[in-house]
Amino acid sequence: MGKIYAMKASKMENNGATLRKLFNILSNQYEVLECFPGTSSLQNVTAIIKVPKGPKIGIETQGSTHSRLGESLIKFKNKGCDIIFCTCLTSGKTVKTVKSMEPEYEVIFTEGNSADALWRMAKV
Repeated sequence: MGKIYAMKASKMENNGATLRKLFNILSNQYEVLECFPGTSSLQNVTAIIKVPKGPKIGIETQGSTHSRLGESLIKFKNKGCDIIFCTCLTSGKTVKTVKSMEPEYEVIFTEGNSADALWRMAKV
């Protein structure tokens, strides 16, 4: 079973910035297997990273109501990601989208974590 770390935020918060930092940390250390189209506009990231002898990680920084979140989660699942980092709103459609990945993934909702803290949580 994989794990999804979903950062909850209000519409006014920018959790995408935290996940972009996480992407930068991981992409400087490990191989980026794929970056999906549209990742450079507005600095959003949809990518898969492979840690040698470790997990395959999916990162989606877009998690608002009209985002590509649902599409990305399915892509990550189909590509065999062990860990997924994403953002979502505090309630509603995006939370349901993330929870729809159960039971294949254990969903862990977080709030206010730094990029380093998220990576430490995933490595435990």
